[in-house]
Amino acid sequence: MMRLDKPDRFSERAFQKIIDQSYSGISLLDENFKVLYRSPSVKRITGWSDTDSKSIALAQSVHPNDRNSVKETLESLLKKPGESAISVFRFMHAKGHLIWLESVFTNMLENPDVHAIICNYIDVTARINAEQQLSETMDELSAYKYALDESAIVAVTDQKGTIRHVNDQFVRISGYSREELIGNDHRIINSGFHDKSYIKELWRKIAAGEVWSGELKNKAKDGSYYWVDTSIIPFVNDRGKPYQYVAIRSDITERKNKEEHLKLLESVVTNTTDAVLITTAGNVNDPDPIIIYANEAFEKMCGYTPDEVVGRSPKFLQGAKTDRDELDRLKSAMEKGESYEALLINYKKNGEEFWNQFSVSPVLGISGQTSHFIAIERDVTRWKNDQLQKALLTDITLTFASSADTRESLTQVLRQLVNFGNFWSAEAWVLGGEGQLELLTHYSPSGNALAFFQHTTSNKSFSKGEGLPGRTWESGEIQYWRNLGSDPVFLRNEGARKYGLKSAYGIPLSIGGRFLGVLVLGLDRDENQQDIYTGFFEKYGTFLSLEIKRKQLEYETIQLFNSVPDVICVVNINRQFKKVNPAMCNLLEYSQQELHSMTINDLIHPDDLQESLDRMKDFQLQDGLTLYFENRYLSKSGKIKHLSWTATKEPEKNELFCVAKDITEKKELFNEKNNILESIGDAFFATDRNWIVTYWNYAAVQILKRSKEEMLGKNLWEPFHEAIGSTSHINYQEAMDSGRPVHFEDFFHPLQAWFEISAYPSDKGLSVFFKDITERVTYIKTIEDHNKKLTEISWIQSHVVRAPLSRIMGLVGLLKLNDLSKDEKQEMLDYLMSAANELDDVVKNITSKTLLNNDLN
Repeated sequence: MMRLDKPDRFSERAFQKIIDQSYSGISLLDENFKVLYRSPSVKRITGWSDTDSKSIALAQSVHPNDRNSVKETLESLLKKPGESAISVFRFMHAKGHLIWLESVFTNMLENPDVHAIICNYIDVTARINAEQQLSETMDELSAYKYALDESAIVAVTDQKGTIRHVNDQFVRISGYSREELIGNDHRIINSGFHDKSYIKELWRKIAAGEVWSGELKNKAKDGSYYWVDTSIIPFVNDRGKPYQYVAIRSDITERKNKEEHLKLLESVVTNTTDAVLITTAGNVNDPDPIIIYANEAFEKMCGYTPDEVVGRSPKFLQGAKTDRDELDRLKSAMEKGESYEALLINYKKNGEEFWNQFSVSPVLGISGQTSHFIAIERDVTRWKNDQLQKALLTDITLTFASSADTRESLTQVLRQLVNFGNFWSAEAWVLGGEGQLELLTHYSPSGNALAFFQHTTSNKSFSKGEGLPGRTWESGEIQYWRNLGSDPVFLRNEGARKYGLKSAYGIPLSIGGRFLGVLVLGLDRDENQQDIYTGFFEKYGTFLSLEIKRKQLEYETIQLFNSVPDVICVVNINRQFKKVNPAMCNLLEYSQQELHSMTINDLIHPDDLQESLDRMKDFQLQDGLTLYFENRYLSKSGKIKHLSWTATKEPEKNELFCVAKDITEKKELFNEKNNILESIGDAFFATDRNWIVTYWNYAAVQILKRSKEEMLGKNLWEPFHEAIGSTSHINYQEAMDSGRPVHFEDFFHPLQAWFEISAYPSDKGLSVFFKDITERVTYIKTIEDHNKKLTEISWIQSHVVRAPLSRIMGLVGLLKLNDLSKDEKQEMLDYLMSAANELDDVVKNITSKTLLNNDLN
């Protein structure tokens, strides 16, 4: 071993002891990077003894992917005497696993007393792993947030209700800009519809840390009203007090309008004096229609209560005098799905017979087949709708990660720290919602330490700059205080004197400049501040901060996952469900345990299975791929659920993160609208405000020679790019910008056809009706051309003929003069011939136009 000079006041033995007890490992390398010396602490860090490690070259122990980096660092350092360089790399531990080392290399080759490269390194495996875990958690939270922003209306407020964040969906539906909303509270969209008691109960519940769910009517900036189904989720601190609220909403305006319409219909039926009876249409197994609804007017008319007739065939109204032939005609019409009017003798409950004049009409289901019949008997009855529309939103089950989980984790960390440094006690102080440090947990291994905490129960919070925790917060640096029993700044000095607390470290916990809390480690001995502890606390404080942050992110992620009204799930590449949220369970009527044992193939509609399998192949080939699609799932009870999906392949993972909205009701309404639009005689198409084609009927296919597959979901101007700048393009844009309908005619060159067009704008886009008027325009143009030819002939006769004729007459006069020379006469004759030819051409032109005009006639 080479000799190192030591200060005179240290014996060689004392100096060696300091080296041996060093927290970091120390090695010396020569200019060829061969190991000259390793301190005993190297074995504690790497597992290699000095004897073992000498037989192994440094490059052999460094991970192959890091060798070039370490080599480049050392080679660069050779050129910089006296300077240092830091390198972080993976190193093979003696037990066969890899550890991360952070090494400081110092070039002291030119120092005659050292003549070596000094390597000072520590094990940073825990820190690297913690940073990687935090990165993964942040990526996952970002994916959840993206999915939520895409599918819901989101706002975040502080505990006073002041808006701190809104997503694009909120801006869109409210009509306010983000700048107008942030800093305001929700009174900016208050419609005044709800009673004060309703809003007061909302605030009471969320202020108590409970989730509030309900429906709210809001007012947009333009004065229009919209309804939202809302869940307000309080984010609470460790004392259960909210520090912010996240409001997740979905637009239910269309549903509320429909409910109002249904209420209006119900009101009409309720107040009518005629009886109403609704039955099923019957089927092969049960051909007789079954009553599913009877109103009170029916009870007044027949004496039967609704409960007595529901579930029965209407045959109980028939008797001996009921016309059987008329019943046969009624049955025949119903089997054909036709309406029918009849006059029959029926019987009341008391046996009294009466003439029942009624009309029966079929009710078509979504499939277009008859699903029910409705009978209006005598008086229009009080309408009773035996089935009201079920609420489409699923009850949200919220499971918050309890504060005990974080406390338990920190208590275990404190126990490890106490054992590691032989500390007397350990405390974890975190920043609370009131802006003070609050004691989250502590570990007291001895009776005196426990007694100290019991004695100081009144000191469970500190302001910034107050006591050791507050001073550590204020400085942002590690604090070491001694003589605590006599230090007046240490507010718990009485307890310290009584139970033996002598000194303590204060370690700030922060990440990315954000302060989280303070770790306090107490000692029952008075000693100088240990540098080995200081370096360790800096690294361990960062690690603990990352761990606390990760716990908080996990807690918030679980809150969002369990509370959103849309379906969220994680699926592996084998199509198995790995995670599902409560909304998915409620929608499909399965428990989480049942869904975890199923695959997509078990739930998807058979007609959508092959397309789903093909889509999964695309995901297998490309990481980070995001697709948007719709398909159908089958619930446990056999109901068909239409879902609109956003699915993303997680990079470097064989899992898909999927979010879906239940669009069953929207699909049903679309099918009804589609049937109506296809029955329109004129060609028709519709676009959204970005010119994406949303509808293209059969007549449009026939006239414009573009199939639905070519147009739907595409930008209108891509297949018709030659129409950009045309009359149609200009008029469509004007209608979209002004909000007023336009009516015009335009010639489409690619089809050589004229069209009569009407465009009607709306908030959602543009609806266009058009028809081919080429034959009409051609006829009108033919008449106009005929009139133009007659006008030209008239003009030629009255104007063009005069010029050459005048010249001929003038030239004849000149020829009569006797004093002209021979050359001059010849020149006059040439001019005369030219004018005669010109006159001949004019006559021919008149003749040609006259013949063309005759042909047109």
